[in-house]
Order: sequence, then C-alpha cells, then structure tokens
Amino acid sequence: MATRVARLVSIISFFVALIGCQEDDQPDIPNYLYATPNSVTLSAGRDTTVTLSGGVPPYRITQKPSPNVAVATLQGSIVTIHGVGPPDTRMTVADTVQNAAIITITVLSDSTNLMDSHEQYRLHSY
Repeated sequence: MATRVARLVSIISFFVALIGCQEDDQPDIPNYLYATPNSVTLSAGRDTTVTLSGGVPPYRITQKPSPNVAVATLQGSIVTIHGVGPPDTRMTVADTVQNAAIITITVLSDSTNLMDSHEQYRLHSY
C-alpha cells in the first residue's frame, strides 16, 4: 500500500512539474558584454574603433580613459578612441544591467609610425 501511495505521489509530482513549465520559461543565462578588440595600440593623433556586443544595450562609458592618453566616444555599439599621448590607460564600458568590459589602450608617441596590415602587405609583396 505504501509503495502504491509513493508511486502515485511521484506521478502526480511529475505532472505538476510538467504542467508548471511554460514554453517561454528559459533559464537565466548571463549575457556577457564583449569589447572587440579589448586591447588597442595606436599612435598619438590617430583613431581606432572597438565594437561592443552582447550584454543588454544601450551601452555607456562608465570609466573614461585618462584624458592625457586617449579620448573615447561611444555611438551605439562602436567606441571610437583617439590617441592623445603615451603611455597607456584603461576604460570601462557597461550595459544596462551592469555587465562590464574593460578596454586597454596603449598610445605610442606621434613619432612612432604604426603600419596597418595593408601597408605591411605592400612593403613585403615586392
């Protein structure tokens, strides 16, 4: 008798759990914020961009880079970084639920000439 009652309780519990699960019930999976690339190197006077993805937009800059090193602006999911002067700094961007991404910025003096991949290709293709 006790075995039948236990089996009946198990079956009822199973159906209650099955009915309680809705189709739209999804587990809370963290939606991380990504900055690509998360580290940039540029010459003073030059600009570069970082793309934000994931998280819960809209995004915002929560910690600006040191103004002596770089200036950053955010338009949608694109961070534009302008190099001011050496050596390096960091900045933080966040989404609406406080997911954060740190971007490391290294600025070389304007006398240092960085070649982009197209310039490097032209130099080595001859």
